[in-house]
Amino acid sequence: TLSDNLYRAYLVTGQGRYRDYARTWEYTNYWNLFAEPGKDIFGPSPGYHAYSHVNTLSGAAAAYAVTGERHYLDIIRNAYDYLQAHQVYATGGYGPGERMVPEPLLLAYLDSMENHWETQCCSWAALKLAKYLMTFTGDARYGDWIERLLINGIGASIPMSADGKVMYYSRHGLSGACKTHNMPPWACCAGTRIQAVADYHDLIFFKDADSLYVNIFTPASVAWDHGKTRVTLRQETRFRESDETVMRLSLSRADKFALKLRQPGWLAEPMEVRVNNQVVNPAANAKHWVGIRRKWHDGDRVSVRLPMRLVAERFPAASSARFPAAIVYGPVVLACRSPEGNPVSRINFASLKASLVPSPGEPLTFHLAFDPSVLIRPFYQFKEGETYCVYFDPKHPC
Repeated sequence: TLSDNLYRAYLVTGQGRYRDYARTWEYTNYWNLFAEPGKDIFGPSPGYHAYSHVNTLSGAAAAYAVTGERHYLDIIRNAYDYLQAHQVYATGGYGPGERMVPEPLLLAYLDSMENHWETQCCSWAALKLAKYLMTFTGDARYGDWIERLLINGIGASIPMSADGKVMYYSRHGLSGACKTHNMPPWACCAGTRIQAVADYHDLIFFKDADSLYVNIFTPASVAWDHGKTRVTLRQETRFRESDETVMRLSLSRADKFALKLRQPGWLAEPMEVRVNNQVVNPAANAKHWVGIRRKWHDGDRVSVRLPMRLVAERFPAASSARFPAAIVYGPVVLACRSPEGNPVSRINFASLKASLVPSPGEPLTFHLAFDPSVLIRPFYQFKEGETYCVYFDPKHPC
């Protein structure tokens, strides 16, 4: 992380001493493992420390920002793809016991280990990496990891206590788990939590010279100067409980520019877009943005529907096996509360829609079709000490 901070100091100050000192801290031996795509990187036993070795990728990103040398960009793109395929849980986290390990150990640790990832620190490292990649490449696909973490990672952790305790680890055990403050007061993650939460505002909207981008669908507003025009966009939504988001524009004068919306990878169907109640439904571009370019007027209204569906998401993503699997609805990881342990044997994962019955009046909440005592609802809704199951495997029924 030293190289990241030193390169950023150079970008702010222009003082060459920061750039030169940053070079001495480049983690070349590790970074170059990702110089080519498609490799499995596990490291020496007991495996690379997960948070540190994702966090250091932001050093490679900062090196690219300073030098423009393409191999730094290749490293972080390949590392991102490796992590998504081989290490990342449905919640967006990674690193059981704080380590990146081979698939057999990942699977064994789901059953034998309590502490599956450092929630605050690992969220922070991943948010930084994804933001760098979005900024450098303009590709919206990197926003999917940001969204997962804001909903199911740090955003699903229990509140910090007054005396500095945080939910240091998230737990995804096949035999059940619960959320707790599981480190002493003012451990390192207490400070990282503050950094990550302070960065939320910088993840929702992006811009370039002629476009305003919406990355995260959440109540928020942004002011943007497009030439001599002051544009204010206010996003009103109950997403994820609702599949719709509405954006209202205030303009100092009519102006032509593009509004671009991230096309999530989890969509069940194409996005439905209306401008002032007129269907437009533009196609997404190669970088996964749905763009609306037009002359905008003060008071224009854009409504967007984001269709979601129930999916069984296997872990790791690159595995050929169906299990273990988590149940997700759009970007939301659902967890199960059952009086008789993990109910995997009673869930038809090939037809989740048939197995899970929506609970009237409770968005994103389901009951098992043949056993209403089994409740399935968003992981982020579970409170401190409340037992849940996030992952399911028929080989480990409870």
